[in-house]
Amino acid sequence: MYKKTREDAIDAADILNDMVGDFVTGVMVFKLINTISDLGSARTAAEKMCLSHLILSFDKWIEFYNQYHGLFEDQLHDECKSLKMALERRRVEDFRDRCIGHILDKKTKRPLHNSEILERLEKIVGNDLQSFLSWINNTDENVYPKTVVSIVEEARDYLIKEYKIKLEEFLHR
Repeated sequence: MYKKTREDAIDAADILNDMVGDFVTGVMVFKLINTISDLGSARTAAEKMCLSHLILSFDKWIEFYNQYHGLFEDQLHDECKSLKMALERRRVEDFRDRCIGHILDKKTKRPLHNSEILERLEKIVGNDLQSFLSWINNTDENVYPKTVVSIVEEARDYLIKEYKIKLEEFLHR
């Protein structure tokens, strides 16, 4: 059984606060890049950077959930677990390990071809990049539990309320 401590809750709130920023920024920068008309070939590299950042953030969510899920109860716990399971189904960790974190595929001992990377990315993003980005951070409305940002914010806010955490206990530490 997970032993819940206030110190764990403060650490978790701190991590979640950073995650909100990571998800919001990743989506916003991706969208900003697409408003700039003269990026040329740098557009693809910049989009790749944003998607890599978002996927790394997803992998952090999985690790976060595995470490801190005992701090949450009932419906919130179910939503946090559902997000983790959705990310596992999308094979986020595999993409991080094989496409972002290394130059050689451990199984084949060679670099993955672009087509192989895109195939794996498709498992994460699906057929509609804009819907995927809106699922992460709907800049018009982050309604719980419809977006990743809303789930992360709800989890952070729950910890702050449940464990009576003051913002100064985790901000700027």
